[in-house]
Amino acid sequence: MNQQLDSNLEFLGKVEPDSLVYLSGILFGDASAAGQAKDWQTVAGAIMQLGASYQELVDGVIERVGLAAAMNGKSIVEKESSIVESLRRPILKQMAIMDLDKSLAELPEDMSDKDIGEVVGYRMSSKMEKDSKTFSMEEMQLLLKMVYGDDGRMEMLLQMAEAEQKQVGKKKSVLPEPFIPVIRAPKPRIGKIVQAIVEIARLRNSIPA
Repeated sequence: MNQQLDSNLEFLGKVEPDSLVYLSGILFGDASAAGQAKDWQTVAGAIMQLGASYQELVDGVIERVGLAAAMNGKSIVEKESSIVESLRRPILKQMAIMDLDKSLAELPEDMSDKDIGEVVGYRMSSKMEKDSKTFSMEEMQLLLKMVYGDDGRMEMLLQMAEAEQKQVGKKKSVLPEPFIPVIRAPKPRIGKIVQAIVEIARLRNSIPA
């Protein structure tokens, strides 16, 4: 391979080929995944084709989710973990919002708006807390692929993650603040980039220290 490999990706050489199949599917498509995963250097090279360096890809997503200041000077591992956690909360929140209609339908018709807000807010918080305990990296990757895989939907998820960061430290209202997306063209291949970073973080954490 003519291209020099990124040192942040050399750990892939310690990963079993079978464990690289999912990452290969993100990069090459599911049909070619098994064959490409046999060579970790090919996988690493494909990641580098998405940007000047893996560090640049990670820093780009860190900036998009509003964590640039907090992650300044942090290691690549810490940045990967922060990206994963920043995406977990909006995904869990969207899962909880899907249950809102059912929660509202079960409430008495004469209930005040204030009481409705408190009940629904409590149920959302409880569901998010419960789901967070069982929400695996594998489930997260599946949702990223099936729901947020294209660039437009991934852009929306990144905006939601950024909005969540802006709420850190602020007094929380009973109900979540409405999310108003900014209409803008997504970065090309951002869906693939984010999925790859999340899977790389999972693979890195799977290697014994």
